[in-house]
Order: sequence, then structure tokens, then C-alpha cells
Amino acid sequence: MTKSRAGALVISLDFELQWGVRDHYRSDSPYRANLLGARRVVPQLLDLFEEFGIAATWATVGFLFAESRAELLEFAPAVRPAYARPGMDPYAEQIGEDEGEDPLHFAPSLLAEIGRRPGQEIGCHTFSHYYCQEAGASPEAFRADLESAVALAARRGIRLESLVFPRNQVTAESLEVLRALRFRTYRGAETGWMYQTSPALRNQPHRRLGRWVDQHRAPASRLVSWDRVQPERGLANVPGSQFFRPFGPTPSRLDRFRLGQMKRAVVRAAESGQIFHLWWHPHNFGRYPEENLAALRSLLVTWAECRHRFGFDSFSMAGAAAAAWEGSKDAILAGSLSSAQQYLPSGRAS
Repeated sequence: MTKSRAGALVISLDFELQWGVRDHYRSDSPYRANLLGARRVVPQLLDLFEEFGIAATWATVGFLFAESRAELLEFAPAVRPAYARPGMDPYAEQIGEDEGEDPLHFAPSLLAEIGRRPGQEIGCHTFSHYYCQEAGASPEAFRADLESAVALAARRGIRLESLVFPRNQVTAESLEVLRALRFRTYRGAETGWMYQTSPALRNQPHRRLGRWVDQHRAPASRLVSWDRVQPERGLANVPGSQFFRPFGPTPSRLDRFRLGQMKRAVVRAAESGQIFHLWWHPHNFGRYPEENLAALRSLLVTWAECRHRFGFDSFSMAGAAAAAWEGSKDAILAGSLSSAQQYLPSGRAS
């Protein structure tokens, strides 16, 4: 491949707390520790991103914006999902009155902190963690869901431009809804038979094993060329490259190997002028935050070295789309904190 421009690291985080796992774990399950841990991890991630000059997209479930149960219900759409499986209905969830009483279902203070930090984009993870491929989903209900997310974010002074589909369940109809509501970009799923997103197929044992194996393979096949980010009728796909699988309390040889593979992906993207799009959920780091933040720091040191050597960049999803669409220095500066200053691990400009 002929390198025509600088590559970039794109980071997106699926910020959902209990709303993203409610069909797997009850609020009082042992997984509660991960979710409460995520609330401590978010400020630490922001500190780390600010130290290195990293831009990121925080794709947020709209419910988390609400200051109270009353405000959540005020913005709830009239057309709601009619999932065939009753347990998928988020509006049946028992929630408290506000963030102080119920830190698993509300997070306005964390969103305010994200909004204060440089280079951070608050994006959309739908209003209710909407499942576009679940039986009973419809384009009408999906549009109503997104309209609620857009309206509540607007009350906070936020314009939603980037969307991450829950469980990566993208459909042709849902993309038309994004265009109608003037979203600019979304995160497409990784390619391959193991990344099937339909509920009936996603968790088949051989596909789960396939994803696990693929996340330990050589990274070149998961890099994204800038050509793939070009808009189609006004909407750009910034596909995911790799899920940051969390570390346990004692990083294993396999954990270290996987981190090495991610570092090699960063270097390869920098050398070839491509995008490496890394994603995860804050609650993935919630159980063992020190180990996971240390791994992320190590990866960002590699990013900083590549920034210094190759001009490797850092973008939010919207920033990557702006750079791909416009290809101008102004677009790059608007979309990426690190284009304005070259950061080394100490946070000093080089």
C-alpha cells in the first residue's frame, strides 16, 4: 500500500452502565462491581487521554443523560420497542429517582466531566440501548428512540453526530434513520463470519471462539483505510478494528501477547497511513482498573512514539469522518486534539 496521508488511532467507548447488560445481569448481581467500578474508571480514562492528547468518542445511552427518573420519562418516546422477548424491554427496568440513589442507571455528572475534557466527543448509543436486529424492532420505533436521545442531549447543549449501534446491530433501515436525523458517522462491526451480529447467531459457541481467536491474530487485516471512511450519501462508517479485551488481576502470557498485537497494529497503522479503531466499554475496566489502565498506558506510549516518528494521529469518530471527508488541515485540527500538539508520554509537546 502506498501511504498517502498520516494514519490515526480512533477510540470509541460504549458508555452504557446497567442499560447495556440488563438482559444478562441483574442490578444486584456480582457484575454490579464492574459497573460501579466503571464510574471510578471514567475520570481515570479522561486523565489518561488528556495526558497523552488522545481524542475519543463516548457513545452514550441516552437514559444516562437524565437528571432524574421524571426527566427520563419526560423524554421517553411515544413509540417504544415491541421486542418479541419481554425481557429485552428497557422500560420494564426498575430504576431509582436519580444518580445519587441509582448510580447504575443515571450518569449526568460523569457526562458533564467528559464534556469538560479536551478532545472528547459525546456520541450516541441510542436512547434505550435499542436492538435493531431484535425480533419486534422497527424503523419507526428506532427513529423515535433516536429522536429522544437527540432531544435530551440537546437540553445539555450537546449535538449528537456519531452513533454506535448496541451489539453492533446495523441494518439498512437504521442507516436511513441516521441520515434522516443528520448523524455523520457510525461504527460498523469488524468483518468476518465470527462477527455476525444477529441475536440468533452472535453467541453461537463457534462464533465466540472465532472472535477470541481473531483478536489474537496479526492485526494488519483489521486496519481501516481512509477510503473506507468516505461518506455514502452523507453518512460515514468508521469500522471497528479491535475490542480491547480486559485484563485480569494478574496479566497472563496471553494477555501480554494480545497487548503486543495491539501495539503492532498501532505501529502498522502509523507506517501505512491507516486507521486502527479500538473500542471497549468502561465497565470492562471496572473490576481490575489498575491492570487495565496500565495496559492502556503502555499502548498509548507506543502511540506517542508513532506520533513522533510518523505523525500518527488521534481522532474521535466525528474527527476521523471530518478528516476523511474534507482532507484539509483545518478539518484535521478541528477533529483531533493531537494534531495541534505532538504529545509524548509526559504530556509535554515535542
